[in-house]
Parts: sequence; C-alpha cells; structure tokens
Amino acid sequence: HTNTGRVEASFAASPIVSFLATYVDQRRTFGNAITTPTGVEQGNLIDTTFQTVTTGPEVKISPVDTGTLFYQHQKGSYTSNSFSNNGAIAGWTRSITPTLSAGITSGATVFSTSNDLQYLGSAFLSWKGEDSDLTLSYARKIAPSFFVAATALLSQVVTGTATHRVTESLALSLNGNYAHNQSIPDSSLVKFESYSVTPSVNYKMSRVLTATLSYTYSQFQRTFSSQDSTFDRNVVLLRLVAEWE
Repeated sequence: HTNTGRVEASFAASPIVSFLATYVDQRRTFGNAITTPTGVEQGNLIDTTFQTVTTGPEVKISPVDTGTLFYQHQKGSYTSNSFSNNGAIAGWTRSITPTLSAGITSGATVFSTSNDLQYLGSAFLSWKGEDSDLTLSYARKIAPSFFVAATALLSQVVTGTATHRVTESLALSLNGNYAHNQSIPDSSLVKFESYSVTPSVNYKMSRVLTATLSYTYSQFQRTFSSQDSTFDRNVVLLRLVAEWE
C-alpha cells in the first residue's frame, strides 16, 4: 500500500510576488511476493520512503504569465541504504486563451554522495471547456525504485487525461500514461517501462465528501542484470475524499 502526506504553505509578499513551500512524504509498503498467471514472480518489491521539499518565489509577470524559481531537496530511504539530491527548477506558465494554458519547467539536481548531475523538466498543455477538460503532459524527474534494486531512478512519464462533467455532481475521466525508468548513476542496473489506462467515475456526495471509483490496467516490462520479464496488473480502487475550505 501507499501512504502520502502533503503540507503546503504560501505567503503573498505583494500582489505580484508570493513565496511557496511544499513538503511531500510518500511511503510504499509491500506484502508477500505473488506469482502471475504467466509464472513471473513479482517478488523483490522494496519498501520505500520518499520525501520532497520544494520552496521558492512565484512571480506574476503579466496578467497571463507566471514564473517560478524553486529549490528542491529529495531523499529516498530504504532498509539498507538511502540517497538524496538537491537542485533548482525554473518554471513558466501562460494562459494562451481563457480555455487554453501551457507551461514548462527546466532545472537540474545533484546527488549528494556521487555528485551525479541530472537534468529535470516538464511541460503541459491544458484545455478546459464548459463540460470537458483535456490535458497532455511530460515530466522528467527523480523517483525511488521499488523493483529489485534499492536505487534512484530517472523517470520519464507522458500522461494524457480527459474529463467530462455529466452533471454538477458526476464526472467521468480517462487517464493513460507511459513511463520509462532507469537506474542512476548506473543505467544498466535496472530498467523498466510501464503502460497504464485508468477509467474512473467521480461523484460529489456532499459539500465536503467526494467518492471516486476507478479501474487501472497496467503492464510492466523490466530488465535486471540483462534478464527481461513482463507482467500486468489490474486494480480496482474506491477513494473517499473529505475536504473543508
């Protein structure tokens, strides 16, 4: 199972400049190994803790343009070892039209023990209609491996999401993504690719309570010590979210 905690804080120094800070703590815990119908054992799943601190200014450059400059610290912890990295990320977001927006980030991070330098970045294009939303995004980031080897990963993810609001309370969504991951600094240690598709139904039950029912089909292809294996996974998830504003 996965547990995620998130804390955000902001301070408006002026109508143009704000200072933001975010802390995210994500913990993955796995049970006993299982074997797929094709005979592939999904063992060697590793418990991980991954913490990210992001802080810096956000500047309203114009009525349609916003710039950011963030410092980011990350730490991945395993039972036997850990890694940490520090970096900076600059970002820009523009409202092209009242319904269309786009953004891009670019930066770099350095690992504390190896001094390995990795370039990071992301981009998105988002369209928001009266009843429907479409988003296409790409991200290049650092993530912890939870397959086979306890190491940091360079993760590249392409994601597409479509949402249609049927009524004020009911919405339907379809999400698809492709991810390519490889260990760093030794890229030959472990590699894996994944594909997933997630249709979901979101229903606002009350002013504070929202329920989401989703189904996810995923396929994983991994390479470890020059040996390849493939397995897939089916997940049905019911999520209840209570939010007070």
